[in-house]
Amino acid sequence: MLREEELGPFLYELIAGRYEEKSTIITSNKSLNEWGKTLRDNSLAQALIDRLIHHVEVYYLEGDSYRMKGKQDLLAKNEESSVTDSVREGKESG
Repeated sequence: MLREEELGPFLYELIAGRYEEKSTIITSNKSLNEWGKTLRDNSLAQALIDRLIHHVEVYYLEGDSYRMKGKQDLLAKNEESSVTDSVREGKESG
């Protein structure tokens, strides 16, 4: 298992090794502008993005998440439960 600080260099080496040799599909819920923060290294993120977007087609998908389809009720119940728990904790400590 990679430590968090090893993720950026590992991902860069993986992409660099495939650069102009093999097709690569990447999906992310983070915009490219956020990759430096996510990888904790802006220079590394820029080099990685340069390799990824050279000779590429980028598709931005908008709309509701397919994975979340049918789970809105579950999320609403979790949010209600969290609010109720917070109120309950406030009464107990007060």
